[in-house]
Amino acid sequence: MPLDLPANPEGFRNPDGGSFPMGTPIPKQRKSIFYRPGNYFFTVPPKVHSLLVEGTGAGAGGGSTTSAATGAQGGGGGCSCRGTISVVPGAILEIEVGGGGAGGTGNGSGADGGETFIFAVNREHRGADVLLNGGTGGDRDGSGEGDGGGFDDIDSASGLKVFKGGDGGIGGTNGPTNGANGGAVDMWLGGHGGDVGGGGGGGATLYGPGGDGGDEDEAGDNADDAWSQCTGAGGGGAGRDSAMTGLGGGDGEDGFMRLTWDE
Repeated sequence: MPLDLPANPEGFRNPDGGSFPMGTPIPKQRKSIFYRPGNYFFTVPPKVHSLLVEGTGAGAGGGSTTSAATGAQGGGGGCSCRGTISVVPGAILEIEVGGGGAGGTGNGSGADGGETFIFAVNREHRGADVLLNGGTGGDRDGSGEGDGGGFDDIDSASGLKVFKGGDGGIGGTNGPTNGANGGAVDMWLGGHGGDVGGGGGGGATLYGPGGDGGDEDEAGDNADDAWSQCTGAGGGGAGRDSAMTGLGGGDGEDGFMRLTWDE
């Protein structure tokens, strides 16, 4: 049964706070989300000349350790973005979604996160290209920081804003220091550093926080333990290992790419 709606002399409200005149078709918003690591192809729909792009490179794994003195460092978060790009109707875009880096095992560093990108297959449409680097794996000795992927940038012509991933925090030492927190990005904090010789926290992205570093004699947390979606955040580093048997770092989170447009 059709709904009997009251007349609206101003027309329907649009998201920008204005109104559409009566009889004006209301744009329909469509989305395509790519959240599993792999390679995809997307054809720009007819009459679509811009896409809202939201995405991130993958997070890196946190470092592991067999050291009784020092926690391992957290993995860096992936480079992330949000904004519009110009496209050509009918253009074919190749999309790659990066996989999260595995946490270190034994006494090894975490693996780097994979890159996420959009490349126009036809060279004439290359204005649509977007590259989001993954984070760098956390080091096993905890002395450095797992670098976040990419760098801050903005394309003023398109409005695409790119955010560098948060760096993984350094590991703490036995007695004097805790592990450092991972680097924050916009509203999201990095993972918490572990207590008393704990591992460093994983780096955040625009879309979520990093995994926490392990406390003394604890493994680092996976980035997806901290949040429930693909965020590209870094895994936490392992805490110092008093038994010297080997504590693992947390895994980095997969990247993703989301495209939104009006029809």
